[in-house]
Amino acid sequence: MKKTKVELFISLTCPHCPSARKLVNEVISERDDLDVEEFIVNTPEGNNRAKELDVKSVPMIFLQGMGKKDVFVFTGTPSKGRFLEAVRLSQS
Repeated sequence: MKKTKVELFISLTCPHCPSARKLVNEVISERDDLDVEEFIVNTPEGNNRAKELDVKSVPMIFLQGMGKKDVFVFTGTPSKGRFLEAVRLSQS
C-alpha cells in the first residue's frame, strides 16, 4: 500500500489551526494510508522541525508520498477535496 507522510504545523494560540487539525483528523479517521505527525511550533521539537522546513506561518501542512520527491504544501486550511487530491497525487 502506498502511504503519504503528512506533517501538520500548528500553534496552540493560532485561531485558524483548529480547523486544519480537524481536517487532518477527519481524513485520517477515514483512511489508513496516511502517516501523520503533528508539530506544535511553540515547543522545541516543533520549532526545530519548522525551521528545517522553513515554516513561516501556521497552520501549514506538508504532504509527501513515501519515496517521492514532490512535496505538496498548504498554508492555511485547504478544502477537504483539495487535501484529498494532494494525497492522491502524492501516491501516483
